[in-house]
Amino acid sequence: MILISVVLTLFFAAFQRMTGPTHPEDGFVEREGERVAFSLPRSGTVGEDTRIAVPAKSLKDSRPEGDERTGIADACQPETSGSLPVPDSACSGCHSSCIESKHAARLHYRHYPFLDGEEWIELPMCQEEGYWVAFLPSQPMAGKLAYYVEADGVSYHQETPLIIRYKGSVPAAVLIPHILLMFLAMFFAVMAGLAALLNAPLYKRYSVFTLALLVLGGLVFGCLVQKYAFDVYWAGFPMGGDLTDNKTLIAVLAFLIAVVLTFLPRRKPLQESGAMPMSEPVVSEMSKRKTVVKQVGKLADETAPLESTTGQAAMQGSKPIGPSATRSWTRWVVLAAAIVMLGIFSVPHSANGSELDRTTGEIVSGE
Repeated sequence: MILISVVLTLFFAAFQRMTGPTHPEDGFVEREGERVAFSLPRSGTVGEDTRIAVPAKSLKDSRPEGDERTGIADACQPETSGSLPVPDSACSGCHSSCIESKHAARLHYRHYPFLDGEEWIELPMCQEEGYWVAFLPSQPMAGKLAYYVEADGVSYHQETPLIIRYKGSVPAAVLIPHILLMFLAMFFAVMAGLAALLNAPLYKRYSVFTLALLVLGGLVFGCLVQKYAFDVYWAGFPMGGDLTDNKTLIAVLAFLIAVVLTFLPRRKPLQESGAMPMSEPVVSEMSKRKTVVKQVGKLADETAPLESTTGQAAMQGSKPIGPSATRSWTRWVVLAAAIVMLGIFSVPHSANGSELDRTTGEIVSGE
C-alpha cells in the first residue's frame, strides 16, 4: 500500500512539473549532425528580463560570404560608417549596426492579450556559447507576452507563438513548504483511499492527515504563494476563477466531508441497545413496580445471578456506542474523496490562472 502511494505521488509530481501553461517548451534541433536541446520559457519573474536562447550555427555560417571575422567580439564590432553605433541592451553589449547587418536571428514579441493596432516588436539576437540569445523585457505581475524566434532559417513557434506570464518572486521559505505539504497530502490521500478500499481501519486516520495537510499546504502556504506571485491571497471561488485555487478548495471540501461523516457518532436505536423509550405506559409500569418491590425482595436476590448473566450476554451481542461506532459506508466516502484528489492532480498546474487585464490594469483570473 505504501509503495503504490509513493509511486502514484511521484508520478503526479512529475506530471505537475512537466505540464501546464507555464512549463518551458523543450525541444531539439539538428546542428552539424547532432541533436542540440533548447528550452523556451513560459514563466518569468517580475523585475528580471527573461533570457531566450536557441541553438546557433557557427558565426561564420551566419555571416555573408567573404566576411572572415572570427569570434563573438569581432563579429559584434560595427562596420565603418559615418554614425556611431548605438549599444543594444537586449543583446549583451553588441552594437545595433552590426546586429542589423550581420546576425541571422531575431526575437519577435507582442504584449498579450493582443490589442488592435499593435505590431510585433523585433529584437536582434547575439551568439553566446553556441546559442542565439536575446532578452524579453520584464512585465508587471500577471502580465503576459507572446513571442517566437527566427534563427538560421528555422522558425520557433512562429505559427503558434508561446505565451510567457510574469509573476512576483516567491521566497523559498514559502514555496518549498507549499510544495512538500501538497504532495504529502497527495500521498496520504492515496493511502486513505487504498485503506478504505481494503476496509482497513487506518483509512480514518489517513483521511484526517490528508485534510490537515491540505489546509496547511493549500489554504495557508498556498495563499501566501498567491500573494507573493500575484498580490492576491485568494483568486478562486467566490473571488475569481483561478483553477489552481478552485482545485484546492474542492480537495479540502471533499476530505472535510469524508472526515466529518467518518467520525460522526452513530446513533443506535434505543430498542437495539435494550432500552425502551420513556413513554407514558413505561412510566406507569415503573410506578406499579415500585409498589410491589418490597414483595419481591427475596426473588430479586435469587434472580440477581441470572440478570448478571443476561446483561453480560446482551453487552457481548451489542456494538459499542460512541465515536468509534462509525457508519460502515463512510469508507466509500473516503475512497471517493481520494479519487477526487487524483482527478485534481490530473489537471495541469497553473491552468486558467491570473492574467493582467491590459484595458483596466487589474489582475483577473479564470478568463
